[in-house]
Amino acid sequence: MKYRMMVTLMSALVLIGAAAEANLYYWVDENGVRHYSNEPPPENVNVLERMSEVPHSPEADRQRMEEYQEWRQNQLRRIENALEEQRAEEAARAERDRRIEAEREAAEEQAREEAEREEAMAQDDTDDNTIFVNPGASPLGIQQ
Repeated sequence: MKYRMMVTLMSALVLIGAAAEANLYYWVDENGVRHYSNEPPPENVNVLERMSEVPHSPEADRQRMEEYQEWRQNQLRRIENALEEQRAEEAARAERDRRIEAEREAAEEQAREEAEREEAMAQDDTDDNTIFVNPGASPLGIQQ
C-alpha cells in the first residue's frame, strides 16, 4: 500500500514537471500545411515558432472572466443607452409631427370658416337690394 502511494506521488511529480516544461510548436510541412502541437515536430522540419506553454492559473482565469463580464456589461449598457436615446428622439419627432399636423388642421379649419364667413357676407350683400314689406303697414310711408 505504501509502495503504491509512493509510485502515485512520484508519477504526479513527474507529470507536473513535464507539464511545466511543455512547449508549443508551430511549423509548416513540405506540402504547406500548418501544424500546431505540444509535441516536438519531426527532425527534418524547420520550426517557425516555439512558445512555452503557460500553465493554467485558476486565479488568472477568474480575473479574466470578471474583466470580460465587466466589459460585456459595459457594452450592454452602451447599447441600451443608445437605444433609449433613439427611442426618445423618435418620440420627440413623432410629437413634433403630431403638433405640426394639428396646427395644419387648425389652419385649414380656420381658412374654411373664413371662407364660409366671406361667402355668407357675399350673400348678405346681394340681399341688400331686396325690400322687405310688412303687409300690414303702408309701403314707404304712403298714406291711405
